[in-house]
Amino acid sequence: MALVASAAVQTTVSHPWRGAAYTFEKRTEPRQEIHSVILELKRVKLRAVPAGPDPDGDGKWQTVLMPTSKMAEREGFDIAVNGDFYAIPRGEEAEAAKALNASGVPALVTGPAVTDGRAWSKPARERQCLISDRKQRVRLADVAIAPPDAAQVICGRDFLVVQGKARFSDEGVTYKPGEFRGVNPRTAVGIDKSGKRLILLVVDGRSELSRGMTYGQLAAEMVRLGAWTAINLDGGGSSTLVMRDESGALKVMNRPSDGRERAVANALGVTFKKK
Repeated sequence: MALVASAAVQTTVSHPWRGAAYTFEKRTEPRQEIHSVILELKRVKLRAVPAGPDPDGDGKWQTVLMPTSKMAEREGFDIAVNGDFYAIPRGEEAEAAKALNASGVPALVTGPAVTDGRAWSKPARERQCLISDRKQRVRLADVAIAPPDAAQVICGRDFLVVQGKARFSDEGVTYKPGEFRGVNPRTAVGIDKSGKRLILLVVDGRSELSRGMTYGQLAAEMVRLGAWTAINLDGGGSSTLVMRDESGALKVMNRPSDGRERAVANALGVTFKKK
């Protein structure tokens, strides 16, 4: 573990597994607590999983809510982040619903979703998705219907980085309080130019310790971390990074803005391959 400190930034870097680098940065200008993980894809098994079983068969709902840490525990993940945006029975979006901290609430993700080759969400609208094929070649693409070679698919909203360049900038932009592209807790995923490294980012927000990031800041951060392409995943109170510690226990690494971990609809997780 390495610790680097300055007047504005305190950085802790660790390598919990071969092929993984976890970094925590605490910044003061602006106040931000930032968690990133860079993974060598050849050393992990990558999966995108629903929170729970389909609660109503051929009905509207696809899964039920569950905290990311519980999904990670069930699936044996070593590292996991929350996934797609979702709606619950009252039709409210995730940020506004009262039942968000309750497991077992029926849910509908907004984008395509595939787990181990099984498509369980087929929306009409195109979304920005992470796609892993049967050989675990990972790409980010606009998708409405998952391609036939997809083994895992999880979606978000908006490309943050395309061909190594940030797609958003805060220059000349004033955000209103609560605006989606304004300052919020964030989760993002990216791939480097080689396609061999996966980049996970979680930024805490809505607190005195960490304000969060705008879209412009988030895009710039993903470029800084080496992303050639990157997408925004569900953020706000959903933003969660779970990682297994040295004792083998799963730990929520960030500070979810609800004050506790939120139940969500799906998650992206990795398990390290045996040496």
